[in-house]
Parts: sequence; structure tokens; C-alpha cells
Amino acid sequence: MKHLLAVITLWLGSCLTALAWAQHLDPQMGWSWKKAEFETLDEDRAKLNLHYKLQSTKAAHAVLIGHDNGGISTNEKTYADFMYAQGFHVFLLDRIVGRKRVARPLEIFLIADTFAAARYIRQSFQGSIDGERLSYASFSGDGGFGGLMALEPKARRAFDPVAPDQFRFYRVAAMYPHCLHVKDGGPDTPALIIGAELDGSDPKVCQKAYEKFPQVRVDIYPGAFHGFDQSGLRQKTWIAKPVIMPGTCEWQIDFDQRRQAQGHRFFLLTAPGGAKQDTREFSQYNQGCITNQAGYFSEYRDDLTRKAFQATVDFFRQ
Repeated sequence: MKHLLAVITLWLGSCLTALAWAQHLDPQMGWSWKKAEFETLDEDRAKLNLHYKLQSTKAAHAVLIGHDNGGISTNEKTYADFMYAQGFHVFLLDRIVGRKRVARPLEIFLIADTFAAARYIRQSFQGSIDGERLSYASFSGDGGFGGLMALEPKARRAFDPVAPDQFRFYRVAAMYPHCLHVKDGGPDTPALIIGAELDGSDPKVCQKAYEKFPQVRVDIYPGAFHGFDQSGLRQKTWIAKPVIMPGTCEWQIDFDQRRQAQGHRFFLLTAPGGAKQDTREFSQYNQGCITNQAGYFSEYRDDLTRKAFQATVDFFRQ
């Protein structure tokens, strides 16, 4: 069971450096953006960085961008500049620098940081943006844990039962996420999930999880691998990672249960039948749905990258 804590998600972020979309960016964040610091909602109270760039008009839509488990790269910065060029106020969350370590999938802070950023933006930038039109864009692991959890009132109540809607987004877009969902959940936020047909984490799990919720749209791009927007991967490439691909597993997060492992805090997982993590029944369920690959394939697709990025812009503007 120990590898289930290192499970699920892949940590490539998003990128696009093609044609007019691309801009020259300093890898050390020496771009023309401002930076703020705020405290997470998790128990460690880590200080996180928020990079931002605002439009001249308050009326513009706003977007918070999350990064994958490896931290901010040129991919996220390019997407941030793209969204700014499309007329959005843009905020880019850095959840790694303050902790000086990368995330482990399923850690509580992956969700706590997203909610803390949403609250901080609404409180600190209320004179510059319309906080009611703050959306969230995320990728890969952050898409599954930061993004899709933000759809759920039950998840938000786990961090503040009195005022959970301070964390609520106008829209959420998640690209090639692992489709973890909430036990007994019911999303109340419009969402766009963009899945890759050839992802090791089967995007059809997303379709099944949200088929009864019309406010959540799942688009699966045929012929696409996980991380199809990684411009550095111009041909099909095997990415070796020490993870187990979730395949067709339909794991749920139980927000009423938490667990500790090696100094890290996690929400408990359950299988569709209700079997809890670390039980024999849960392990038996996993035997039929986990793929045993120690990594995944990826390949950049310029056409699908453009399609996905434009789809998120159109969705956020609705």
C-alpha cells in the first residue's frame, strides 16, 4: 500500500512556445510581474508566493493558475502570459518555494494552498479585480487535487465550515488531471476537464464521475498523451517517473478522514464500494484497475495545445 501515497498523478505542467503565443521569459521569474506572499491554510502555515499581473480595468475576468507537482516552469509562465494577453488579470501560485520541497500526490496542502490563494486574492485585490469572476486553471496533478476539489462544497467546508464560499471559483479548467473525486460529492461550480485519450490515467473515469452533473464538461482529445502541451517533447517520449498510473481506478477522497505517513498529511481514499485505504478490500479493488507502468508517454501537439488553451479562455469568459 505504501506506493499508493506516491500514486496517481503526473507532474508535467503546461506550456506553449509556438508562434505569436510565445514570449521571452526569464526562468528565474525576472519578468515584468509583481510578487506577493501569503500564508497557506494547511497546518504547516507555509508562506507561499503569488506572482501577478493586472489589467488596467477592474472589469476584466481574473484567473489563478496552478503548477504541477514539480513547481513553476517556463510552461506555466508562458500560459500566464498568454492569459494576460487575452485580457485576464493573472495570478500564478507557487506552492513549492515556501516549503523547499515538491508535493507528494494527495497531500492536504495541494488543496489547502488553492483555497488560501483564492481567499487572499479576494481580500487583498478587491479594489483591483472583480472577485466574483476569479477562475482557476490547473494541470496534471494540480488539476486533480487543486482544481477538481475546488468544485466541491464538501471540500471547501473541510477548510472553513462557516464561510466555504470564500474559496469558490467562477469557473475551473483542468487539463489532463487524474480524476479523483469527492465521496458523496456534488460539484456546484462550472468546470471544463480536458482529457488526453492516451493518458495512463484514463480520462473516461472523469466522464463517469461527472456524468450526472451537467455543469462539468469533459472533453477528451483523441490521439493525445499526458502533457500534450509540453513544447520540449517534439516526439513521443517515455517519461520515467516513480509513480503507479491509476489507470481506471475510481478513487474518492473522504474529507471526514485524514492520515499521517512519514510526516506528510493526506486525506483518506476510498474505493467505489466504500472500502477504505489500507484495507484488504481496497487493495483487491486496486489490483484490477492500476496499471503497472513506471512512467508514461508524452508528446507535444501544437494543434491540441492551441485548441485547449483557447477553449479555457472561451470557457472562462462565459
